Amino acid sequence: MHKKALLLSILFISCSICSQNYASAERIRAFVPNKPWEVGIELENFAPWDVLQQKTILGGKTSTGMIITIIAEKEKPPITPNQILKKYWVNGRPGEHIVEFTNASMIIVSAKDTSPVLGQAFNGYALKDDQSFDIHVSADLSKTTKEQVLKTIRSFGVILSPEAKAIDQLSEALKSIRDPSKQKQVLLAFTEKYPKNSWAFACLGDVYFRLNHHDLAEEAYLQALENHKTQPITNPITLWLCYDGLGMIFGMSRRYEPAKLYFEKGYACAEDMESHKSLADSAYNLACLYAETGDLKLCLKYLSEAVKLNSVKKAEAKTDSSFASIRNQAEFKTLISQ
Repeated sequence: MHKKALLLSILFISCSICSQNYASAERIRAFVPNKPWEVGIELENFAPWDVLQQKTILGGKTSTGMIITIIAEKEKPPITPNQILKKYWVNGRPGEHIVEFTNASMIIVSAKDTSPVLGQAFNGYALKDDQSFDIHVSADLSKTTKEQVLKTIRSFGVILSPEAKAIDQLSEALKSIRDPSKQKQVLLAFTEKYPKNSWAFACLGDVYFRLNHHDLAEEAYLQALENHKTQPITNPITLWLCYDGLGMIFGMSRRYEPAKLYFEKGYACAEDMESHKSLADSAYNLACLYAETGDLKLCLKYLSEAVKLNSVKKAEAKTDSSFASIRNQAEFKTLISQ
């Protein structure tokens, strides 16, 4: 199987904190880029998206029929919530319009029936210093109520977060440390202080993996994904590396069903990212898994995709022990010799 890329070398790009039925009525948290702040909002059974659009710091759906995105954007002060409303809200949308001023820095707007699929649209526009926030909710009112949606938007808040600053400091510390054993100690101290942080546990999983402590790596990756439910990972490559790492660990210990689950999650995440490199790695790992479990057809399907995306995979496949059982198959020989 493909030896996964090192997580720490990539995660410094963006560290913030797919998706099953999660515990209900929890405060979901995300950090504001370049600010010592975190936002929080009360969501029920929240399932975060793998990949977010630009400027989106939180996005996903709930089991109660709400699809939510929160966009953070720097503004030129002085600016008021009313000006933000005019900036984001398209005038003349059909249907019922409701404007509710909840406080000096928040406006809520709703419009009736945006589409048969999305249902009714609601927006909250909030402001803190030079940062605006667009909280957009599309709600299926057959599964929830307008009052519940408005309550959800009103629960939005921005606070000063010592954890946000600590993440930046941790990132700098890890970049200066080369020894994975010392990185482990720094990360253990951080996760003890901030046990709900997704990114730090993902980094810890990577460190344990490099130290060949696969049982501990498994625990750390799974904790990262558990934390992801309430402090979602916003950098999709971080999420992909958690899936890839777990797939590797389960595959190497011949626990093929969970390995398949996480490799497939990684594959779907790579597709959403439109990352050829990650998609090639995921396809290759699925090919290895299917070779080891005796499914020649699916093995060749994914291996063919992997070598099309990255020709280096041909050379890897020639010596990879995962393909030992099919190495003499004509189709396999043809594929890696093309």
